[in-house]
Amino acid sequence: MNNDNDVWYMRNDLTTYYVPNSLLNKSVTRTITIKEPGQADRTITQTAKLSRQVKVNGDDTGVTFEGFDGSGWKADSNWGVQDVPIHAGYNISVTQTVEGGSTSTPLQLVNGQIPAETVNGDTKNTQIVVTYGATATATATLGKEGSRDYDAKTTSVADVLSKLGWTDSGFVKNQTLKSTDLTASDYAWFTKNADGTFTAMTGDPINAGTYYLKLKDSSEAKLKAENPNYNLTINGEFTYTINPVSGSASKIYDGKDISLDDLNSPDGDIEAKFTFPGSTVADTYKLHAGDYTIENNSAKADDYTVRLSTDGLACLQAAIDNYAGAGNVTLAAKDLSSNASFTIKQKDLTVTLDKNPNTAPGKIYDGQTATIDDNDAQFTAAGLVEGQTLNVANLTPSDYEWVDKDGKKLDKVPTDAGTYYIALTQAGVK
Repeated sequence: MNNDNDVWYMRNDLTTYYVPNSLLNKSVTRTITIKEPGQADRTITQTAKLSRQVKVNGDDTGVTFEGFDGSGWKADSNWGVQDVPIHAGYNISVTQTVEGGSTSTPLQLVNGQIPAETVNGDTKNTQIVVTYGATATATATLGKEGSRDYDAKTTSVADVLSKLGWTDSGFVKNQTLKSTDLTASDYAWFTKNADGTFTAMTGDPINAGTYYLKLKDSSEAKLKAENPNYNLTINGEFTYTINPVSGSASKIYDGKDISLDDLNSPDGDIEAKFTFPGSTVADTYKLHAGDYTIENNSAKADDYTVRLSTDGLACLQAAIDNYAGAGNVTLAAKDLSSNASFTIKQKDLTVTLDKNPNTAPGKIYDGQTATIDDNDAQFTAAGLVEGQTLNVANLTPSDYEWVDKDGKKLDKVPTDAGTYYIALTQAGVK
């Protein structure tokens, strides 16, 4: 009998059970192979030893390894964490294969390390392989734009966060940039200098002008961490404009083009609003003759766009100088990108259809259907602009219909003797 033979022998009345050492002691190994770029493969072996106790069973017919105090496998150690080197421009892939398994499975690193693992009686020998692949190059670009009219209120990053847009290039098929971890605190407001560089702002935008929202340098790592398989280049900015000229005004149709008095009407709010360093409220500038242009200005009822002219810009600069002191605040044409609106509303007009006093509409009964002669109709209008007349030249007999004295349309054209009435059809009214 030897330690490698698990056959038990009985001798006389004394029974001796021989338990092979292989049933009482064993070891399990985790082998880690790291294949760093440009270097020979490196292997780390982690071994844990296990042992257990054995006793004769209750009826002395054999031995048992379970069911008594202290039974079961006990390990002298566990598999510890293992650092995995990082190489710029490469992503890391980790797989593990457990003894008896047919395939390898991915293993997730924890803080850049292969995690520790507790060893027990069920633990099997494991192979872990760390490989490196060149990281794909990709670009993430922040873009889109937004605007509002000046209202003396600040605009925070949170106010425009939903309007931001990221675009990407260089990603493999069916993959796109991930940016869900970014929050308002990851962005900051900037102004753009004449040379195209950006200067970080100390507060949120409030004055009229153009502002830019960019990802903070400290938050670029956050975006890259969301896209670990790519060597990510980050650029771009969100453009936000606070318009210095805002407002609207209107008038009822009066047959005249839009005038300066119309624009400065107390019923409207067309004006240039501006602030400057040291001011606490928005100052305003009412328009003067020559300060503005009106696109396609006419007397027709319609919506029109009002913009500042070159002269208007100069007058606005003079107004700013009056408040802030000459030379302290300079206004450029690029700072004025908004416009105002003016509406000429339709004038209410009451039109009455009656009999022409110079004709005698009707006929003697002849058994034939009646016909409409539009020469028998006369229109009177209340509310016309002075000097204008009602234009009915385009009306034809087909624009009229037969009705009863209450204005209800008749089912058929009159034939019998009686008194009948005509009215404009809906198409005729239009």
